[in-house]
Amino acid sequence: MNRIYPDGSSYAWTPEMGEDGIIIRISKSTLTSTKWCAQQMFLSKIHDVKQEMHDYLIIGDDVHRAIEEYYDRIDTDMLSDLRKSALSGNNRSVETTLRGFLPNKEELIEGRREENRDEPFYERDYNLNIDWMMKNEVARLMISDPEKFMPVANEVRLDVETEVEGVPVRLVGIIDRVFRDEDGGLGLMELKTGKWNPTYKLSDMRMEMSYYKMLIEMTDPAVLVEKGLTGDVTHWGWRYSAADHMTYEECKRVSERAMKVRLGKLVKMYLNEQFDMVNSGSREGWKCSRCDYMQHCPQFQAEAST
Repeated sequence: MNRIYPDGSSYAWTPEMGEDGIIIRISKSTLTSTKWCAQQMFLSKIHDVKQEMHDYLIIGDDVHRAIEEYYDRIDTDMLSDLRKSALSGNNRSVETTLRGFLPNKEELIEGRREENRDEPFYERDYNLNIDWMMKNEVARLMISDPEKFMPVANEVRLDVETEVEGVPVRLVGIIDRVFRDEDGGLGLMELKTGKWNPTYKLSDMRMEMSYYKMLIEMTDPAVLVEKGLTGDVTHWGWRYSAADHMTYEECKRVSERAMKVRLGKLVKMYLNEQFDMVNSGSREGWKCSRCDYMQHCPQFQAEAST
């Protein structure tokens, strides 16, 4: 079914957009992208635009795949002895052993999505992230009970159907890792390979983690048992491997409330078919010139016609 922009141009209204009897699908990235420009998120749903493959996307995918495989491959029977060795000052040998559970370059390239396999392997940046992660893993092992060192869930996908603002929605998300916290609760942990800037990243990350916490709380208890997610979510955190930054904290109720407010606003945008856009004249407006969907944006079209 087509819809008409105010300027007379048309676009296809896809099935996930809240048509009668159809459930709106929302992911973490859909929700968080609305903080800057909901119109860009909307345009990405209705226009098939070939986006430039940036090096940081390839690096991020390779690092995430490596760490996912690393946790799948670790010999847990070795952890107790490795911890004793690290506490004795043999950090380097422990790190070398842990590195042995990482996939090699060839395995990473083979495991890429087909469209990315011919992209370069950015070895320097990949190693920058992995070097930090392995040192962080040694440090974490030194202060962790070996039984709590391993995640209870690794790259776990959740899919929930519920109602927001009285409207049926489908919420989906993939959590990088979930650990058993020292107090017995669950600690959510995300890995990021980008830059860390507390002036805006802190609220973004808490928004993401609030969304994941809500997903867990809405998931059927039997599914949670199957996925190893028993217990309450009490903590969340994130590791920025290239930026030498890590946060681990108790869950923030204020962030959870803010996330639910934004979720409600997003659902109303779908229902009203009105998606807010960034003001090109604002402090954030410089990003418009880098937007892959600029040629489809009503705001850009209006400015170009004046």
